[in-house]
Amino acid sequence: MNDHQVPAAQIHPGVSRTRIQGCAQAQTRALRPGGQPAQPGAVPPLSIRLRQANVSRGAAGGAGDQALVPQWWVVEECQPGRPQAPCQSIEMVVFNDKVSPPSLGFLAGYGIVGLYMSVVLVIGKFVREFFNGISRSIMFEDLPCVDRVLKLCTDIFVVRETGVLELEEQLFNKLIFLYRSPETMIKMTREKKTD
Repeated sequence: MNDHQVPAAQIHPGVSRTRIQGCAQAQTRALRPGGQPAQPGAVPPLSIRLRQANVSRGAAGGAGDQALVPQWWVVEECQPGRPQAPCQSIEMVVFNDKVSPPSLGFLAGYGIVGLYMSVVLVIGKFVREFFNGISRSIMFEDLPCVDRVLKLCTDIFVVRETGVLELEEQLFNKLIFLYRSPETMIKMTREKKTD
């Protein structure tokens, strides 16, 4: 296996902070991994190596097939001030800002209380809309026995088909009176007594 090492300094900060807008910034007043304080402007040096697998001449197929030899990059972090120490894997610490989605941005300014209140108010509005007007419609939708009212509507339809318009008008007036008078509607839609 062939090794070609290239030292690189000042490439990446060990501790950085990302924001919702703009670029990541290096943090100098933070602790490095392992608890050491980060030095202002101290950026750990990196070691970049291009590695190639050892391939026998017969397997590589001669000098013309050099591009077919497997190659890969190895990037390691070295200890600053100790060039003889072995390098190790890269350690990065990234601080991310807590950001709410843009669709909820108007609620983020009010905090958790604003979010809670808006959810309660929205659910309350849907419940109110569901039950809105139920007191006016319950006397027509929850009638115990509508057979007589249905028979009156059927009679109006039959009389209209036969062309007796005076009788149709009388039956229609009776139906309107029935829906305008709750007391008459209650009497008309009582359960039939079976003896």
